[in-house]
Amino acid sequence: MFSYEYKLINDEKTLFEILNNINMESPICFDCESNGLEVRSVDMVGFSFCADGVHGYYVPLLHMAIGEDSCIRREVAKRALEIIFSHDLIGHNIKFDLSVTLHNFGIYPKRSCFDSMILAWLMNPNQSLKLDSLMQTHFSHKMIAFSEIVPKNSDFSYVPLDEACKYAAEDAVATFQLYHKLLSLCDESILNIAKSLEFPFIHSLCSMEDCGIAIDLNYFSTLRESISNKLMALQEQIHKAAGVEFNVNSTKQLAQVLFENLGLQTQKRGKSGYSTDESTLKALKDSHPIIPLLLEYREAFKLFSTYIEPFLKIDSKRIYTSFSHTGTNTGRLSSKSPNLQNIPVRSEMGKSIRGGFVAESGNVLVSLDYSQIELRLLAHFSEDSVLLESFANNIDIHAKTAGLIFKDKLDENFSHYRNIAKSINFGLIYGMGAKKLAQTLDISQKEAGAYIKAYFANFPSVKDFLERKKQEILERGYMETLIGRRRYFEFDMSNEFMIQAHLREGVNSIFQGSAADLIKLSMNRIFSEIEQMQRFGESRGEAKMLLQIHDELIFEIKEESADSISSRIKEIMENVYELRVPLVCNVSKGYTWADLK
Repeated sequence: MFSYEYKLINDEKTLFEILNNINMESPICFDCESNGLEVRSVDMVGFSFCADGVHGYYVPLLHMAIGEDSCIRREVAKRALEIIFSHDLIGHNIKFDLSVTLHNFGIYPKRSCFDSMILAWLMNPNQSLKLDSLMQTHFSHKMIAFSEIVPKNSDFSYVPLDEACKYAAEDAVATFQLYHKLLSLCDESILNIAKSLEFPFIHSLCSMEDCGIAIDLNYFSTLRESISNKLMALQEQIHKAAGVEFNVNSTKQLAQVLFENLGLQTQKRGKSGYSTDESTLKALKDSHPIIPLLLEYREAFKLFSTYIEPFLKIDSKRIYTSFSHTGTNTGRLSSKSPNLQNIPVRSEMGKSIRGGFVAESGNVLVSLDYSQIELRLLAHFSEDSVLLESFANNIDIHAKTAGLIFKDKLDENFSHYRNIAKSINFGLIYGMGAKKLAQTLDISQKEAGAYIKAYFANFPSVKDFLERKKQEILERGYMETLIGRRRYFEFDMSNEFMIQAHLREGVNSIFQGSAADLIKLSMNRIFSEIEQMQRFGESRGEAKMLLQIHDELIFEIKEESADSISSRIKEIMENVYELRVPLVCNVSKGYTWADLK
C-alpha cells in the first residue's frame, strides 16, 4: 500500500534544517520540475526530494502565479542542491534531472546514482517504464497525472503551489518506494549488472550528451540548396514517369498513381488502402522506372527535413542529441532529437550529411569501430573450430566461408561468392531463412536453401548452438546476453508464426545485446580513465566522447594527441572482456564525420 506525506518548503531555514538532519550515508531521491524538456535550455521550476520513503518535500524556484517571496532564491537553491548532490541519488530517468541541474546550476553528483526506470528495464525491457505504470503494477496506486494539473498550452511553472507540491512530492516518494521495491524483487545477477554497468553508464551518457558535436553551418547551407535542387529535379522526373503531376509526399495520391493509374501489383493493402512504405517500393523496384526515383526522392527528402533544415534553424554550432538508455529491448542505445544513429551509412546522400559534422579547430574526429563483433560473438558462443581458428589467425572469415561452401567455384568469381558467404554469415545471426536470403541475393528460394544447408554442413556447431538457444528461449521464456541481461518473450498466447518470430528475435538479441554489453563496458572504462569524471563545462583534457553508433564510438581529440589517445582507447576496447576470440577495433580519423572510414 502506497502512502506519503508532502510538504512545501519555501523558506531557507526549514530547507537546511531538513537537509542537515539527513544522514550522509542515506540516499536521497531527487526529482526536478522544469518548464520544458530540452535540458540545455529549460529552467528548473522546482525540485522535490525524499530520504525516508514517506516524506516528500517540494522546493519552488520559479512559479509564475506567485510572488518571489513564495519561492526559494536561486543562490539558496544552489546551496541546497549541493548538499543533496553530496549524497547517493535515486531517480526515475535521473539522467534528465542531472542534466537540468547541471545546466541550471553547474552542479553534478559527487557520489553514486541509482535509477528505478533502469532497474525496471533490466528486470523486463518489454514493460512500460513510466513511473505511473510501474506504481500501478507494484503498488496498485494511481499517480497524479501531469495533464490533470498543468494548464493546456502551458508548463509546470503555471501550476498552483499546493498542486505542484502534492504532485512533485508524490513523484519523489513514489520513486523512492519503487526503487526499493524493485531491489527486493530483482535477481542478484540483475542487480550486479545495474550496479556495475548500467548505473555508472548514466554518467557516460550525461558526459557524451553534454559534449555534442560541431557542425559547419556554411556547409549545411550550401547542402540545403543542392538537395533542394535535387528534390525539384527528382519530382519533375517522377511526374514525367507517372504521366501526371501529383503531391509526391502524399501517400494517398502516390498510391493512386502507382496502383490505379500505372496498374502496379502489390500484396500489401490495409484497411486504409494501398501501402506505399519503403518495403513495398523496394519489392516493386524492377516493375517501373518511377520506383527507383521515388526511393531516391524519399531518402533525400527525409535527410533534408530531418537534418539539414532543423540544423540551420538552431542557434548553435554544435548539435546535441539525446541518447535513450532504455529505448530498446536489446540493450542498444537509441538516439533522438536528432537521431544521429539513423543517417544512412552506405549512400552518398548519407555521406554528404556526415560531411557537415566537423572537429573544432586544432582537433580531429576519431572513430573506433568493433570489427565483425557479432560474428566474433557467434564464434565465442558456438565454439565452432573454423570460426575460432579464423578469428584467432586474422583470416578473412567471409572468404573462408565461401571456400568451404563453394569450393571449386570460388575461382570463377571470388568476389561474387564471398559476398554470398557474407550475406549468409550475417544473415543467420538475424534469423534469416531461405526466403529472406533469396530476396537479398535475388536468387531462387531453392538455391538459397541449398546455400544454407551447405553452410550448416560445414559449421555444424553453429547450427547446434542456434537450435539449442532457440530451445532454451522457448523453455525459459527469455534470452540472455554475454553478461546476463535478459529479454523476455510471451509464448503462451502466441501462434506458430509469432513463436518463430520471437525465436528469431531472441537469437538475434543474444548477439545485438552482447555487442551492446561490450560497447557499454568500454564506454564506462573510457569515461572513467580518459575524462576522469571531471566536471562538465570545464576543460576535460584532450579527448571527448561524442557519439555512439551501435558498435562504433566517435571522439573529438586534440590533433597532436590523437594517435596516442586513440591507441589507448583501442587497447581498452579490445581488452574490456575476454572472449574465446580476439576483439578487434578499426581506427580512423579525419576532420569531418564523412572522412571516417
